[in-house]
Amino acid sequence: MPTWWIQKLLWLQGFLQIFCLFRAFRPPVGVPCTHYMPVQSSCLAVVSQSGSPAPPLACRTVPGVAIMALVNGSTLLVLGPRAWILLAVLLCLAAVVWRTALGRSPAQMLLAGTRALIQLAAVALAIGWLSGRGTLAFAFVALMFVVGVWTSGRRVAPEGRWWLAAVPLAAGVVPTAALLLAFGVLPLSALAVIAVVGQQIGGAMSTVTLAGRRIRDELALRNGEVEAAVALGFQWPAARSMVARPVAGEAVLPAIDQTRTAGLVTLPGAFVGMILGGAEPLDAGLIQLLVLVSLLLVNACAASVTLWLGCRGAWHAAGRGGLPGP
Repeated sequence: MPTWWIQKLLWLQGFLQIFCLFRAFRPPVGVPCTHYMPVQSSCLAVVSQSGSPAPPLACRTVPGVAIMALVNGSTLLVLGPRAWILLAVLLCLAAVVWRTALGRSPAQMLLAGTRALIQLAAVALAIGWLSGRGTLAFAFVALMFVVGVWTSGRRVAPEGRWWLAAVPLAAGVVPTAALLLAFGVLPLSALAVIAVVGQQIGGAMSTVTLAGRRIRDELALRNGEVEAAVALGFQWPAARSMVARPVAGEAVLPAIDQTRTAGLVTLPGAFVGMILGGAEPLDAGLIQLLVLVSLLLVNACAASVTLWLGCRGAWHAAGRGGLPGP
């Protein structure tokens, strides 16, 4: 089948899936929907102002969408003791696969899960406390930035100038967040700033880590080609760029694929959560689209600056880290 036919079928699938989603979350005709409540059989029921339940909303099936039940008025999975047991089982299985199949230390996986539990609990309390304190919210975002710099920098240059990870992170996050603020899309509220800018910092951190490590390994592997280009008269940055530039963009591919397949392969959790919370489907889609597209700009800028640093040997001193020359 020709490629353009496959693309047309993918577009058609996307339109059909979005149409089914909007119909599934549209309130029943004649029922003034005010809120959702959990009912038996784990379906969401629409409750009218008179108090009489309408047909269960979540029982309408949507292809590729797992509708989550509401627990105590929040969009959550079904919680309880079994959820904690399952959490421990999943973490242990991940550690076993990490050790047996990939030959890595299971302590890394166990420590990551434990840290995530502690940090999420602390952050939940901190965000609740910062909700009415806009100035301190920016201090919390600065703390997130510092942690992102330390995490990605130690991955790229554990024995070098790891603090330089602040440059590509800032190059991706600051202009994008400034545009959102300048257009009035991102309000100067603590929760909005922490949620949006924090997600951008996380995306830039992953991109710097992937791009930096990929560039470093490629330059070390093809060091002979770089030296040959220098012998032909190229400067060191230009010689390294010929080797590193084709692989630097691979770090942005996950963000591109996530944006291309939004609504086709997966539905972002925030998108479904906003709809379940009562937001208009089009508004929820626009918000999610702004997040996805802003992450594209963040990741592209972060990867390009990471490439610029790598081609100039900025992560390591001359002659170290597999990067000879100035």
